[in-house]
Amino acid sequence: MNNDTLEITYFVRGFRQTVYLPAPEWPGCTFEQDDNFDVTLRITESGLTLDTAR
Repeated sequence: MNNDTLEITYFVRGFRQTVYLPAPEWPGCTFEQDDNFDVTLRITESGLTLDTAR
């Protein structure tokens, strides 16, 4: 991750089944679900400048 990149990661538990099959493909996001159905959602925004961070 570069200095001009913002990354936000969410960990979600409590699902009882697979949410997406196949895993979704969203620009700037990754969605991963493990064998326990727990989810990691990672959102990445790159190329940030002082103007876009306000």
